[in-house]
Amino acid sequence: MTDRIQVRVAGYNVDADLLDRFRSLLRDFAVYYEGEEIDRAGVVRSFLAMDNLTPETLCAAYARISRDPAQIGVLRNQACHAVARARHSNQKIIFDYGHASVAEHAVFNVDVCGISRLATEEIESRRLISFTEKSQRYIAMQREYVIPPEIKNTPLESEFAKFCDELFENYVSFLPVLEKYFDSQGVKRPDLSAREDARYILPLAAAAQFGMTANARNIEHLIRRTINHPLAELRQFAQNLKTDIEKTAPSLIKHIEEDDRKTDLFTNPLEAGAADDDVKLVYAAPEGDKTLTAALIFRSEPLSWAEARDKAGGMNEHQRKSYIAGKIEGLKAYDAMPREYELMEFGYQLKLSASAYAQLKRHRLSTQLVKPYNPALGFTIPESIIGAGLKDRFIHCMEQSEAVHGEIIKTAPACASYALTNAHRRIMYLQANAREMYHISRLRMDSSAQWDIRNIAAKMVELAAQKAPLTMALACGKDRFEEKYREFRKK
Repeated sequence: MTDRIQVRVAGYNVDADLLDRFRSLLRDFAVYYEGEEIDRAGVVRSFLAMDNLTPETLCAAYARISRDPAQIGVLRNQACHAVARARHSNQKIIFDYGHASVAEHAVFNVDVCGISRLATEEIESRRLISFTEKSQRYIAMQREYVIPPEIKNTPLESEFAKFCDELFENYVSFLPVLEKYFDSQGVKRPDLSAREDARYILPLAAAAQFGMTANARNIEHLIRRTINHPLAELRQFAQNLKTDIEKTAPSLIKHIEEDDRKTDLFTNPLEAGAADDDVKLVYAAPEGDKTLTAALIFRSEPLSWAEARDKAGGMNEHQRKSYIAGKIEGLKAYDAMPREYELMEFGYQLKLSASAYAQLKRHRLSTQLVKPYNPALGFTIPESIIGAGLKDRFIHCMEQSEAVHGEIIKTAPACASYALTNAHRRIMYLQANAREMYHISRLRMDSSAQWDIRNIAAKMVELAAQKAPLTMALACGKDRFEEKYREFRKK
């Protein structure tokens, strides 16, 4: 098990002129060692005394651009030589005047280790922050898990630890069996496929680590949403992050104690019904193909929006297809679809495993409304588990998981989901425009994509294409894009 969360600022942006000065300082040292006399100690003291290796100086300088006629390089230099003044300026402009966008000029890289997979999901739900996470799909996991602080030093602690140990023991024993199974199926990398499917047995308490990059404005938002969170683990994460950020940029983080909005983590499984379908299209903007055609016309022709709609409405399907094809000529699998595709929206109710959600959650340009994990929704069993003869053991582990979940729920309901596994399901509503749906499909329907999310993405695209066939005609994995593109352009 892991003992504590580790949060450390690993990097941040500083003024380039300061970096040049630092390089010059190093060159001076080199000259000194060649025999020239310089006051190296004095130079170092002068450099350190300014305490200006902070992104706050950039924020302060950029904040003055709109009202100060001085050249921007001069503003940066002034801020670097008056850090206290720069910090005061940031406090006034960002918080007193409310120009929070100034804080976006400060960017931080943050290491996060020793945090649970469950807590990681909440952190990574922030839309405007970048994350790269240790993958359970590619890496053989060690026996590292988080015991929720809420049950530490209670009778539940030993029961929970024993349960997690057993899950990891089963995980380790599953790996060679699954690898042998995949090898018999002619899979190219049976070891990777074995890890991919064995991980379904791991608990949401499994330890994770990730790198995070965010500007100060979004870090403040993240801290506000976690510092009063029902999970003690997330409250500790927020406090650690706040402490480390303030060491470098104290003027950029302020409003962190005021967000007391309730975060719902728990739904009584006795009251929750299972969704009928794993993927259900519940909303599609009307006349999607007509709207897309009208948008393309509006962008490229001297017509009003009403006139563009009329022109698109007067076209038959073949004419619309030809018009759309002409506007996307030369499109490649790595190109984003034109912005006009953003006008078509699709909304889905999804029932999916934690493993599938871990991948779908990364598509943050969609709107995601997520319900808590619920044992009443059942769990996903990889086909390889059945094929390798591991089904009974797998189901036994799921039953154990749900039993421990039931025990924790009696005294600490907010953290009961730690006992559930990557196989357990939750329900979410996801709404995305067609442009984002193309991004999802290219990544998640590709032949290299994980099977669980690939099945979900394929069904989402299939349902969307029924409502807007021309708009979604090229939605597929990136490995099939050229083929789809050629088909679409045929007259």
